[in-house]
Amino acid sequence: MNSILPIFSCVALAWLAHGALAQQPLPVGNPRFKPVPRAAAPPNDSNSGDALLRRAIAAVDAQPSITAKLRQQVDLLGRQLVGSGVYLQQGRGPQRLLRFELKLQASNKTTTNGMLQICDGTTLWIHEDLADRKNLSRVDVTRLRGARPKSPPPALPSNAWLALGGLPKLLMNLESSFQFGPVAESRLDSLQVWTVEGQWKPARLVQLLPDQKAKIEAGTAADTRNLAPNLPDCVVLHLGCDDLFPYRIEYWRREPANKNAR
Repeated sequence: MNSILPIFSCVALAWLAHGALAQQPLPVGNPRFKPVPRAAAPPNDSNSGDALLRRAIAAVDAQPSITAKLRQQVDLLGRQLVGSGVYLQQGRGPQRLLRFELKLQASNKTTTNGMLQICDGTTLWIHEDLADRKNLSRVDVTRLRGARPKSPPPALPSNAWLALGGLPKLLMNLESSFQFGPVAESRLDSLQVWTVEGQWKPARLVQLLPDQKAKIEAGTAADTRNLAPNLPDCVVLHLGCDDLFPYRIEYWRREPANKNAR
């Protein structure tokens, strides 16, 4: 089966993907994808983005192995970065083997920063090769799992998804934090995908914006301009129509029409 985001040489199944992860300012009114005429409804999902994501999680989690090439584009806090890498996943359950390798380069520099993360189910090794330093760290995954709270904290560490289960865990974190709207059929180049957009769930917004708790619990829209600058205010997923594979994950932060308005 051929795809376009993450890649894993597999024992029984292989994906070839050229996906992108993006966290960029989103101008108000600027569409994130162009819908195309719907050929058929998503199977058994009644046009529910949440239901479709749950099916995608089950599909990815069930694979004995995944191999995926990936591309990343970041526009965050005045910095523009582009990168490419590979994601490998083998096995299932707590002992799943994972490898995530990424090289990033600033748009105005020739220096390349690299990151390598390898998890054997019990230990996560993280090697960072940065312009001014190199770091090697070790995470006890068994202790990390045991220390997890019953409800997710306002912001998980950037490597938590890899340490706690890889790509399936990344999708689970999105499912627990965002509520996804209706499903639209669209395209990534020649690939037909189901596209869904997610907004923060009220309970998660209360954690992120405690000073707006009363407003959020009353059903009033929160002022997401007060979110930490590294957090998105919406997420867009593009899932393959034939395999429900997450070919592209986009993290967006809208730019207010009047940045000085409050």
